[in-house]
Amino acid sequence: MDVKMLEEGKDRGGCFEMSVNAVSDEGRSKIFFAGMAFLPPGTYTIVSVTCKYTARLNGKFARLRVGRNEIINAGRLVIDFTKGPITLFAPRKFTGRTGVEDLTARSVQSFTDRLPSVFPKAIKRYMTPNPATSGKRPS
Repeated sequence: MDVKMLEEGKDRGGCFEMSVNAVSDEGRSKIFFAGMAFLPPGTYTIVSVTCKYTARLNGKFARLRVGRNEIINAGRLVIDFTKGPITLFAPRKFTGRTGVEDLTARSVQSFTDRLPSVFPKAIKRYMTPNPATSGKRPS
């Protein structure tokens, strides 16, 4: 999988170190760097995405399923967010919308170069964006 973060519809520059937290329906949490992960079979919810030095977004962004002995291409999660006001006593909130699209040609090439005997076997089973935020415009 890959992740693209936009702020109010604009790419604010590259995120060179991005991590994703996926939690299984059984409650197992797996933090990995956007790209490749080895997950036990199950259904997972992407619950946070962190771009080092820029933003940490928490929410239920998308779901994905991994079967036994499967290699999947989960697609590219797109999060378009708007930061809320800074508050003194509570963490900063955000609003946003989510979507899933094809991996970029660059991502496909990178995965293929790093795992030439594995990634070409991946089946496309894209994440399902959260219906509550899918397609909504940031407020």
